[in-house]
Amino acid sequence: MADENDALLVTQFLNGEPEAAARLVRRYSRPAFQAACRITRNADHARDICQTVFLKVFQKLDTYRADESFFSWFYRIVVNESLNFVNARKQVQELPAEWPAGSPGPEHALARSEADRLLEQAIGELPVDLRLPLILRHFLECSYAQAGEILDLPEQTFKSRLYEARRRLLNSLREKGLLSP
Repeated sequence: MADENDALLVTQFLNGEPEAAARLVRRYSRPAFQAACRITRNADHARDICQTVFLKVFQKLDTYRADESFFSWFYRIVVNESLNFVNARKQVQELPAEWPAGSPGPEHALARSEADRLLEQAIGELPVDLRLPLILRHFLECSYAQAGEILDLPEQTFKSRLYEARRRLLNSLREKGLLSP
């Protein structure tokens, strides 16, 4: 349903209706920020990436095909921009302890438990090619097919990477004392 609605908004924008662009930005800005933040592990960089993403999206909107999922098309751009940023810097910035991933405000940061912080740290320690499947599947709630499409991977390869990411995350959480051996 959302993809049909997204395709309509794209058509409206291409036909000169600027409110359609505003609706797409409202719909996708928060999830784009969360994805970029989890990939780069830095909220300021994620904001910059989101600005670049939306510029590219609106510049390339005429290349979007209505027969493909807008969600997947959009997130492919978010993931690629985030990875380009990380690769250009050649290092991922350390996530500040007070960073409230996707939270509505600073009060959420105060409420985060030590377990949440260690979980976030363990996810951040995963290599990017394993972190992305976790982010797409568990935080952005993409289906296996959507996530594979976003990462330009066969679905089975995506599932294998997700399995490996979960295995490494489980081991890391055991090492950090969050789970019993």
